Amino acid sequence: WVPTVACGVLHHIVKQRPKIALVLADFDWLPAPDVDPDVHLIQKSELAEGEPIVTDMLGQDHECYLGAPPHCDILFPTDFEKLASFTKRSLHSKYHRQPSSASLSQLTNLETRVEKQSDFLLRWGPEHVAMTKSWFGLTRHSPLLHDFVNCSV
Repeated sequence: WVPTVACGVLHHIVKQRPKIALVLADFDWLPAPDVDPDVHLIQKSELAEGEPIVTDMLGQDHECYLGAPPHCDILFPTDFEKLASFTKRSLHSKYHRQPSSASLSQLTNLETRVEKQSDFLLRWGPEHVAMTKSWFGLTRHSPLLHDFVNCSV
């Protein structure tokens, strides 16, 4: 799953600012919906991997968006490999539409990387990670590394 809005935003950014550097972060995995067993109706299908979470404005998950209240969020995990591929193709096509020696040299420097959020934070902000570890004493737990393990960058 790659959010349509993300694709549109990336396409627009590439058109307007081809030299921009981007960091995109989102959930790469979501847990199964937390449906209240007392309200739970007969499930229409087995939960599939990558199943969306349908949650209302009160934080209650729903089995399916068809039976959910009108104002709900439908959350899907992002497929970061596909998002990286889309981004690279968008940048690649931008440079090939406007060939020049400057843009062709930039094309060879394009880098698209996908990594877990914790690896990204250790690479680019180890001092911030170290500061959060000190809050928890001997456990060495860092909310920057250990909370949101289902996020990628």
